[in-house]
Amino acid sequence: MPKNPHVDYGLDGVEIIMNGSASHHELRKLSTRIGLITNASSRNGGVYVYANSKGCDGGRVYFDGSSMICMNGKIYAMDDQFTADDVTVKLGVLDLDEVRSYRCAFNSRCVQSSMQQPFPDVHADISICKVTDTPLNQEVKTSLLIPEQEIAMGPALWMWDYLRRSGARGFFLPLSGGADSASVAALVASMA
Repeated sequence: MPKNPHVDYGLDGVEIIMNGSASHHELRKLSTRIGLITNASSRNGGVYVYANSKGCDGGRVYFDGSSMICMNGKIYAMDDQFTADDVTVKLGVLDLDEVRSYRCAFNSRCVQSSMQQPFPDVHADISICKVTDTPLNQEVKTSLLIPEQEIAMGPALWMWDYLRRSGARGFFLPLSGGADSASVAALVASMA
């Protein structure tokens, strides 16, 4: 039976899971990603930071971003699915006591944690947290694009990113007047 590594990390007491990903765009895939990430942090408790690549890979693949910060099954920060920005940063200020409290509510977790083999500790003489007056993040409402919006934005941003990275000055668009030409013209208009 497949077992995700975040389960063992959580049982060993890890409170923040980082997932650097390069998940390419497919129609309606963001909904699946959100379900997987919220389910992982809901079942295991903890903060789940998902950072996804964005832009084209120079070939046919486009990465749509949609990075997010989730805690105990709720999303507290989420990047837009399609942006022309090279880099976006999302900040999450969360209370780790909520993770501990959430995990303590599951009695079966105590038994599982007691049987968990500990991971090796790496000690670093640095401070990764600081007390701040910045308000805690609030849960955000996710809004998913409809398929037509994804179809208009995904290929258009792929073309824009490819154009920028290739150093070309534009695209040549032959028009025959058919459905294919009209579709490509609509994507170019969306890109512009």
